[in-house]
Amino acid sequence: NCPSGIYVLPDKHDTHLWHCVTFIRKGPYTGGIFRFDIVFPVNFPAATPQVYFPPTLLHPLVDPNTGRMLLTSRFTNGWKPRETFVTHLLYFVKAAFQDDTIDGLREGLVANLEVYKMYRDNKPLFKKLAHQSVSLSTSPSSLYDISGGSGFPSPSIGADKGARNEEAAGIHFSKVDEDEMAALRREIFGDEE
Repeated sequence: NCPSGIYVLPDKHDTHLWHCVTFIRKGPYTGGIFRFDIVFPVNFPAATPQVYFPPTLLHPLVDPNTGRMLLTSRFTNGWKPRETFVTHLLYFVKAAFQDDTIDGLREGLVANLEVYKMYRDNKPLFKKLAHQSVSLSTSPSSLYDISGGSGFPSPSIGADKGARNEEAAGIHFSKVDEDEMAALRREIFGDEE
């Protein structure tokens, strides 16, 4: 039930933490590859999970200091066990990058008021900042970063710090040369050379 363009990997050392990535296909953030973490509180499903993005993401719903995405605009009545599911959260994350969702925001429902006002009052400048976030998300230093996750140091509350090894958990990307790409294309699509 995961929305297309979002991939999720539960942390192998922490049951309260999921590492995720979303590939943005349309809207002002088109082309972005944004990693994020979902942190489940100890009393989940009675409490709302929290979503964290890297601090380089300039978005009206993302707090520039903590990277935490404000979920109030979607879950106005709170998180309701047996009615609200993680898939609802994932679909909201995907929708948050679309103009329709950003258009529907109001000042009391945003985490970054400056970026929201820019979207509302100066769209050309907002689009430049959104493009800058996209460029940062797809830069080699960000894309091939081995720290994994949102970039925030273990936002989870249930982590067993002693269980971690030198490679950080999370979704990792690696460079693929032309021969490897050709082999992958043959395997996936049945392409012939």
